[in-house]
Amino acid sequence: MNIKQTLDCVLNFFFPPRCESCDCVLEKDSLALCPDCRAAWENEKREICRHCGKPHVFCDCMIEDYRYFHLLPYHPSGFESVSRNLILHAKERASRYLIRFEAKELASLLRSRGVLSHTYVISFVPRSHASVLEHGFDQSELLAKALAAELDFEYAPLLTHEGNTKQKTLTANARVANADESYILDADRAFYARGKRIILLDDVVTTGASMLACAKQLRCAGAAEVVLLSLARTASSTK
Repeated sequence: MNIKQTLDCVLNFFFPPRCESCDCVLEKDSLALCPDCRAAWENEKREICRHCGKPHVFCDCMIEDYRYFHLLPYHPSGFESVSRNLILHAKERASRYLIRFEAKELASLLRSRGVLSHTYVISFVPRSHASVLEHGFDQSELLAKALAAELDFEYAPLLTHEGNTKQKTLTANARVANADESYILDADRAFYARGKRIILLDDVVTTGASMLACAKQLRCAGAAEVVLLSLARTASSTK
């Protein structure tokens, strides 16, 4: 047993991991969710997409001409669900159990959808500087790193976020304009993206404006392919 494993055992003894949804103490070898919440999570993945008529985990909807994959629907308010709890908790605290669970789920999704026939670089849609300062981390960055480790792919932070206007406060049209101005791919990163196949990750997609703004910059920089990936898509979002 190495030092990290020993430390984990000690921490788990004094601070046993709890379910990230209902907060009950987890059984041994459980990851992030108790059995009841895990069953609810699996059921939520099978909710039908109102656009393509398939379960979200098998959804065939695209974002413009980009391939797009996600696990779950996201109901922003007035709807209690395990997936909503996990996504909100990931924004608020950097739980390694939760990030590892989400990374494993996304890796399983990509394998099941036949996406991994090539080697990809894992990158992400960055959070605003104000949000990072407020919470101390970027949840999509942590998830991108964990997913890269899970798949043994390279991780690269290719984009930066300038400005502090939050997308969720804007109308759909305003989101597009704000996203186009907010995400920056500098010259060094643009050179690195050239010829690469890139999986671009975000936690939740609503209109897709942020993802599209980032994906278009990567494509203009010469990326060979950009695949879009998120944990969830807002259930009321338009196609």
